[in-house]
Amino acid sequence: MRNRSKFTRTHDLVKLARLLGDQGIVLPVKEEQLRRLNPFAVAFRYDDMEIAPVAQEGMTSLIAEIRRWAEAEVRAATKREESYGPDEH
Repeated sequence: MRNRSKFTRTHDLVKLARLLGDQGIVLPVKEEQLRRLNPFAVAFRYDDMEIAPVAQEGMTSLIAEIRRWAEAEVRAATKREESYGPDEH
């Protein structure tokens, strides 16, 4: 396991990014970009707020970049697990 951060239940992407930053984990996107995604993290789950439309081309590339980063992090964690075993971190 890369760190032992305690995360509360939230859909606030900026808050989650800051928690990761406190552990030295740097996301490939800026806070402002995450702030633009925040309404979607809530609205599409609970459908209780209106969101302003955004340019699709910018969001598509932003989401693809975040996804590539997350996939690389999961691959690295999986390799560490396979190398050391689940209890040897």
